[in-house]
Amino acid sequence: MENIIMTSEEVVETYQYLLKKELCPFARNSDEVCKDFIQDSNNKKGLDLKTTLITEKDLNDVCKKYNCNKDELKKYLIKYESLNGYHTAHFESIYRIIHIRNFPYQPPIPLEYILELDKDLVPEYNESVSDVIKFGDPQLENIVIKAISKVAINGKISSFQKDVIETINKENAVAVVAPTASGKTLSFLVPVIARAAERVKKRINGTSALLIYPRKALERDQLRTLLSIVDELNEQGVRVTVGIYDGDTPNGFKKEEIERIKGRQFRGLTCTKCGSNLIYSVENGKVIIKCKNCGKQYLYILPTKNDIKNEPPTILISNIYTVYRRLLSESTIHLFESLDYVVLDEIHVYTDFLGGHVRYVLGMLRYVPINKKNGKAPKFIFSSATIADPKTFFKEIYPYEDKIEIKDYNSEYKKSNKERLIIRLYLLPNPNLSTETLYEAVGLASTLWAYKYDQKVISFVDSIAEISHLYDYIYTTILGEREGREVIDHVFKKDGSLWEETNDYSWIHLVPNDVKNGNLVDGNKLREFILNTMKKGINIHYSYINETERHRRENEFQEGKIRHLISTSTLELGIDIKDIGLIIQYKLPQTSEAVVQRIGRAGRSNKSLRVALGLVTLPLSPVGAMYMYNDELRDKLSDISKNIQRGVGHKSDVIKSQAALSLVLFKRALEGKPTFMDNIIKKRKEAIDAIREILNEITTNYNDIIKLGNELYIEDINKKLDELKRLLEKVVDVKTNVDSSILTFDELDKLKVKIYEYLRVTNEFKKILERYIENYENIAKEVGITLNNGEKFLNALSITTNKIAKLLGKVLSLISNLANNPDNSYVNNLYKEIQNLINEITNDFNNDLKNERFISDFEKERDEIDKRKPKEHRKLRLRISNLVNEGEKLLYLVDNDESDEANDPILRFISVKKFVLEELINLLNNISKTDWFIRYIFANINNLFKGKTLRKGLSLMEFINYSYKNIVKFSLFFDIPLPEFKIKEADKL
Repeated sequence: MENIIMTSEEVVETYQYLLKKELCPFARNSDEVCKDFIQDSNNKKGLDLKTTLITEKDLNDVCKKYNCNKDELKKYLIKYESLNGYHTAHFESIYRIIHIRNFPYQPPIPLEYILELDKDLVPEYNESVSDVIKFGDPQLENIVIKAISKVAINGKISSFQKDVIETINKENAVAVVAPTASGKTLSFLVPVIARAAERVKKRINGTSALLIYPRKALERDQLRTLLSIVDELNEQGVRVTVGIYDGDTPNGFKKEEIERIKGRQFRGLTCTKCGSNLIYSVENGKVIIKCKNCGKQYLYILPTKNDIKNEPPTILISNIYTVYRRLLSESTIHLFESLDYVVLDEIHVYTDFLGGHVRYVLGMLRYVPINKKNGKAPKFIFSSATIADPKTFFKEIYPYEDKIEIKDYNSEYKKSNKERLIIRLYLLPNPNLSTETLYEAVGLASTLWAYKYDQKVISFVDSIAEISHLYDYIYTTILGEREGREVIDHVFKKDGSLWEETNDYSWIHLVPNDVKNGNLVDGNKLREFILNTMKKGINIHYSYINETERHRRENEFQEGKIRHLISTSTLELGIDIKDIGLIIQYKLPQTSEAVVQRIGRAGRSNKSLRVALGLVTLPLSPVGAMYMYNDELRDKLSDISKNIQRGVGHKSDVIKSQAALSLVLFKRALEGKPTFMDNIIKKRKEAIDAIREILNEITTNYNDIIKLGNELYIEDINKKLDELKRLLEKVVDVKTNVDSSILTFDELDKLKVKIYEYLRVTNEFKKILERYIENYENIAKEVGITLNNGEKFLNALSITTNKIAKLLGKVLSLISNLANNPDNSYVNNLYKEIQNLINEITNDFNNDLKNERFISDFEKERDEIDKRKPKEHRKLRLRISNLVNEGEKLLYLVDNDESDEANDPILRFISVKKFVLEELINLLNNISKTDWFIRYIFANINNLFKGKTLRKGLSLMEFINYSYKNIVKFSLFFDIPLPEFKIKEADKL
């Protein structure tokens, strides 16, 4: 395989010029990029090989203009022998994709396509690191400068980075908003590293900086950069330590666990000395990180939670969920008591409900150092590439400083001669095919292209199920059972000859040079390449893959063993892989800004020619068509400023409720009191005692909690604390209150069976009564009987019977909901509807169905019909009588063998239903007197413990959630709240 390493700036600029020349005649909405080139966005002919062919003269002229080595440039050009000219590698990829199809004479799979060109300005790195490292110790300054220079581009920083670093040194809160590949990471790492080294030199213990990332892949990527710097510091005797605390961090408490992790790879990272894997090792009973090959020990990495708790690292890497839980634990809150810096990278992901929670977490983080050792708040640094309205967003998520200094790259820095060219190709599939079919073909062609030009591809698919389906079809079917036929058929015809290079079905120019003999493709080599190298070069990535396997795939992607990763959003943010050249977005992402973030993973260095090619395979749906044909809508996928800024959901009633509970636990953690958040609750008594202790905290220190809540900007804290208090009181008093309840769930179950029978009898009666009335009217008409009030009586009875059936159904629904969730609006509405129906039915019984004249006329008409047509009516009357007998027996009005056959069954039915109504009224009266909320909590707690000790302990929040299942949910992972979560109603039920 030809290994292409491109660092020549002249070649990059020349290549980008040629690519613009090829694409601008066909690009839309690309005025900024194409202002110096011919544009024809209404070009009906579409992209073709001849119109923008690059001639030998063109090459000579442009290479002269940019002082470019033509032979080096030609590595990225395709020579069309039959046309006597050239095309760029990216043009070739785009041309083949817009004409892509599975069979030679099939129409293209894309029905429509739109090509757009955009650009980012790439910073020029010509500022000295020494200009921003100054703290009065020349020896230490030199050590820090040397360490940072290891990761700085050519040992330099950009003017943008310099300005950001100087601003961070001056201000308390700084937000860095800049496009991908603009150097944001180093902008905040420089002051963090400088302060960490300074503290170590002064022998100040504790954690100096907390770096918070939203994705594990991003944590790991940033840790790799950080280790390069920290390793150099440690080599020079400055012992800056690093820890990463998340769900993948081993506890390190138990001997069995230590033995289990021994030899396991550490976060997929490699040795700074020899490049081999870092592993967990055990030396003298202590877990350490060392190189598997050369044995170098990384004693400055704290590998376990136990190590981090006992000796807080100088720099701690984590995520917002772990930080939240550690803030609420008395055993780990000390990790945050001496912070100088808190960094939140990719801050834009914290919107809506998640953003509301994060706002309060940031308030707690800010408060800990103020309350503890150093007496002042840490500096907060926020970083993102995609925020529509930075000023509004930062004011909402971090209201704790009067001023947040915003450094916006796009508005402040437009001075650069270097560009990253961004190409967006939107593809709408043919209605007779599908987005899946389009993606599978595009994915194969893109993988071939990546191998040929030593690039990498990421496909973003926002569903694990769809990832598995797409990957399985490509890996198992296309590259397995069919032995790569879908690829081979694009190179060789059925007769074994090669497709002509100008045939738009041909992929001959996508084939890697390794499978060619001169200009001819070797069929055997191609087949071997497809079934081995290419097949192994496609894989998948998402968060639920176990840590070791996930890291292996990430490493192989970095190394080039994997060329195409199909991923969820796990690879969307912040990862810095220099040779990603192509991004495929499968259908539309969940948020508009995701397209910018994802395509931003590509074209980040000269190795990828600073060209980011993004293919968006739109869904075959009206929404997909809207994005294809509506420029304004499509612009929102490429320009974040045209989107409405998503807000921070701190005003949500649910989030304020969780903030109130968090506040109580946070206060206790600060004071070293138990918060029961470390999964220690295993017994029923322990759970109730924990709730009782928290309740006592609220009662005893109510005013102090309110004061702290106001300092942390928790809205409606008085109201929310009162609601929380009532919520916890119900759990504490559950046993006492449940004993005084009128009914039990078991009794309700028995009543439900009986009401089912009432409903069955009523529905049967409804059907027969309808036939009876129809028969009654037909016979009367036939024999000439004039119907008066008797008919009105029967119709009134039919209407009332329908109401009774409806009433019984709603009572059944009420009973079911009381057992599953007594605290929801549906239950309250059922109570109202049932009461209204009871009133209506009672009114019916007291009016039309009690009207003596109606009843008398009915009896006269009935008797007259019986005289004239006795056989016609007898069968229906008998069935009604049998149903009434059933109803009487259900109500225990008669013995099993007795019934009043003398009276009319219809009149007896009215009596039965009166008794049913009375029974329902009594039942509802008892239901209303029973505290179902308490019974519900009691049943949930019983089901949880079942008289046993839990094998795995619970946190306090988890116990509350179990107690109030389906009603209340406090989430350690900030899940979207339940629609019915309104704890203010708890005291009303």
